[in-house]
Amino acid sequence: MAEAAIKHIPDGTALVVTAGSTTLAVASAIRRATMQGVSPNGLIVFTNSLPALLELVEAGVSTGIIGEVYNPGDMAFHSHELRTRFQASIAVVGASGIVLGGGNGNVSLCSDRVEEAAFMRQILAPIPQVLVVADASKIGRRHPWSFTSDGLLSDKSVHIVTTTLTRAQFDALAATAEAGRRLGMILSFEEVQECAE
Repeated sequence: MAEAAIKHIPDGTALVVTAGSTTLAVASAIRRATMQGVSPNGLIVFTNSLPALLELVEAGVSTGIIGEVYNPGDMAFHSHELRTRFQASIAVVGASGIVLGGGNGNVSLCSDRVEEAAFMRQILAPIPQVLVVADASKIGRRHPWSFTSDGLLSDKSVHIVTTTLTRAQFDALAATAEAGRRLGMILSFEEVQECAE
């Protein structure tokens, strides 16, 4: 998923990479690409993930921290009020659950922690493009706190990179994408084969 995701990141992009295992894999893919001298390169990346920060620093990527208080439980920085002048054009996020609205075009990205959901909401609000990296088991899974409720994704471009979908998941994504177009949200998705590890 990470290798497929970085193909959607143009050279020279200002990027936010949030905390999580799939987003850490994206940071690792960026590191590999940078060290090999292939796209994407010339990135400026802010992250709230300590492991992602270390991956990006090792590769020599221009990197900064977003968030003020470190939480050792998820190895990430968070804050109650986001204070930054960094203006990213793409956010790379994961989710504990992705609830699709089908006919109403809503996509609800969820977290299992209320403080993380509040922080994610602040991060995503000004960013026009969201790249969601989450395996198919997260699609249809409900978690208690949405960080994209109340139309946060309206007028944004959202691309979901996921593993092989069931027919029902594929149909739900397609219906949500169609309905989302009427609301001003551009939703696209792609399936990638899972790696045997």
